[in-house]
Amino acid sequence: MDSQSMFDKLVTDLETAGVTEGEVSGERALVYSGLAIAGLRGDDMMFRLGRDDLDTRGALSLAGATQPAQESDWVLVPIAQCNEWERLAGQALKRAQNPASAGA
Repeated sequence: MDSQSMFDKLVTDLETAGVTEGEVSGERALVYSGLAIAGLRGDDMMFRLGRDDLDTRGALSLAGATQPAQESDWVLVPIAQCNEWERLAGQALKRAQNPASAGA
């Protein structure tokens, strides 16, 4: 599945939880309550998982995943790991829904 189709699937799957499609820096993004929780970056996907918590460390253990220095709340996960995108989008959504328990 290509990145655009996978993104479309995520929008559809998360719609009932209040996630909508938006745009960040000219790229498609998943938005919850006005906050971008994930977004495409070329063919890869960025997820807002927090700084140095369990979700972030787990995502960074995926082959090719990186954490941009300027965006320390985010993890960039390559298209090669798109089978993990749904799980990571769910983690990013949970974090946005309940920031007090993030990383617990």
